[in-house]
Amino acid sequence: AHAALISDTVGFVRDLPHHLVASFKATLEEATNADMLLIVLDVAHPHAQAQLRTVVRVLTDIGCQEIPALLVLNKIDALEPQGDELAFWKSMFPDALPASAREGQGIVALTDVVRDQMLGRTLRATISVPLADAKGVTFVEKFAQVIARDYETAPGFATLTVEIAQRILDQLPNNVPSAHVLEAATIKGNRGSSWRIRTRPVKELIPEG
Repeated sequence: AHAALISDTVGFVRDLPHHLVASFKATLEEATNADMLLIVLDVAHPHAQAQLRTVVRVLTDIGCQEIPALLVLNKIDALEPQGDELAFWKSMFPDALPASAREGQGIVALTDVVRDQMLGRTLRATISVPLADAKGVTFVEKFAQVIARDYETAPGFATLTVEIAQRILDQLPNNVPSAHVLEAATIKGNRGSSWRIRTRPVKELIPEG
């Protein structure tokens, strides 16, 4: 039931001719509308740290400094098996995601992380929606996992006990104005309680040294 629009921006080019810089930034400015940014870094490149600094600087210049970002350490297949490059990057950015687009490593994990970061922790909630608002009831049933339905306690209302993502619950007043959240709490013992923020504001993704 959940969907996300993923847009691939232009890549960063070293020593870009001066007369193309303005056009480059204008094309990149679509990133300012993102809810989340994925910064895919060629971690095997000898100048990876300098490249990341450049990316962060440019994103900051166009106003993306506060947007949540996930650092993806790509091309781990090109690193020396016994080397310490990956450990070095993970020491600086513990929540960065190692991946290899060529080998398919980390792709499933990346999908899971993006979904979790976009939706937030999972909550157990009790939501009351007027039966007359059929679209509202359908919305809740579509975007949440319904655990129980009660049509008797409050005549004329559907009282739904659901497991629902924090982001969907936060948007409920806009999507279903007639709905009332009677209670909501983090679910213990599952990914709701173990959920954590793995993104950082763009401005915090500057490597040391």
